Amino acid sequence: MKEKKISYNIIYSVLMQTASVIAPLIISPYIARVLSAELIGNYSYTLANSSYFVLIECLGLSLYGTIKIAMIRDDKRELSKFFWEIFWLKFILMIICSGAYMIWISTYEAGTLKNLYYAMLLNVISGGVDVSWFLNGIEEFKVNAIRTILVRLINIIMILALIKSEKDLVLYAIIMQLSTLIGYVVVYPAVLKRIQWIKFSELNLKRHLKPSMVYFVPGLINTIFASTDKTILGAVGKNAYEIGVYEQANKICQLSMSMLNAVSNAILPRVAYLYSNSDNRKTKDFLMVSISGAALIAFPMTFGVSAIANDFVPAFFGRGYDKSAELLKILCLNVLFVVLSNFIAQQCLIARAKQKEYNIAISTSAILNVALNLILVRNMKSVGVALASVIASLAILLMVANYSKDLINLKEIVNISWRYFVASVVMYISIFKINLHDHWMTIIGQVIVGIIIYFVVLIILKDTTIRKVLKQGEKK
Repeated sequence: MKEKKISYNIIYSVLMQTASVIAPLIISPYIARVLSAELIGNYSYTLANSSYFVLIECLGLSLYGTIKIAMIRDDKRELSKFFWEIFWLKFILMIICSGAYMIWISTYEAGTLKNLYYAMLLNVISGGVDVSWFLNGIEEFKVNAIRTILVRLINIIMILALIKSEKDLVLYAIIMQLSTLIGYVVVYPAVLKRIQWIKFSELNLKRHLKPSMVYFVPGLINTIFASTDKTILGAVGKNAYEIGVYEQANKICQLSMSMLNAVSNAILPRVAYLYSNSDNRKTKDFLMVSISGAALIAFPMTFGVSAIANDFVPAFFGRGYDKSAELLKILCLNVLFVVLSNFIAQQCLIARAKQKEYNIAISTSAILNVALNLILVRNMKSVGVALASVIASLAILLMVANYSKDLINLKEIVNISWRYFVASVVMYISIFKINLHDHWMTIIGQVIVGIIIYFVVLIILKDTTIRKVLKQGEKK
């Protein structure tokens, strides 16, 4: 594959991530004001519960399909056969899971929740018809990028035009899930022109069930982290408001992490290449620079989000979300823990095909997360769920660091991070009390002053990471 092709793919990936970040930034403040925290909690609760059915129907087939497609993409006959086998397998699983889902929601009494669950059937169907894994496998990122941007744009327009009051909650759910479904369907022409039709009688669907299970574990764990906190909070805590304020705080943290995680995904192929060529010195240098770069941004982002939380939440979401600020101060630690664990895991474990160790780490953390949720949610509600999430994220970081100690040990991580920690603490203390008597003016002032102080402290501490990151980038 040509280097130019890789560069274009990275650009398209960044465009997709940017669209995915900007859309919520536009929609969230509007929806927070039109719908109450309780209604957003109901939406998040039903979406989380429908995600379990999506997980079962997908069965790790998307990631498995992407990897296998990449291996056989030069053989059109084999490529086509494989595509139709995965497509029909996912479609059959979707029909089964949709039926099971409908039977499950039939037990609910008529009301808003039941109507929301009916709307979430679109989410279950979307998982079964998604063929973006094929385009990823043949590295056709342009199609996915254009699709993502257009769908996000249409989604924003429809929500701003049609969602006007709390009575539109179900319509909001339909728009959100239908836009995802349409986004998957519109790429079918681009997929079908690259393959040929294979008769169903010539296909062997069962041969993919066992190998795809290897990729089911990460999907299972991701669903647990993304959904079980809200499921437990709703089932045990029985408080839609608590789910709503938690969802809003968690959303901000997810947006903060997304761009850094996108960078980690983009540099993974280069790390894997260096490992495959046994270039230990370059691998170590690249690893240290990339993790330093992640820490350089993750530390101030974590402390910065905590510092501006009290002004950001009312400015961004409006009234009724005061508790989200309290939760944001806890959940912002996930920005640091998740970003660092992703960088270390991808470059030290996944790039070296140590999927087993990675699965053990995330599985242990997921079990810990569920257990802590069950223990803390009754008395502490959303605060307990937030604490459980942070502790579980820290557990992943410690475990992947331990599994990676042959490449980077804890002492090296501390040596990389201590300057950023000190600079971030000084920044936090300096900006926390800034008050310009207007939420947005205060936030802008805190951000500007915070950036200046952070980098001044790093200069005083003689940090060299910025220079190394720039130098590393010039070599690429």
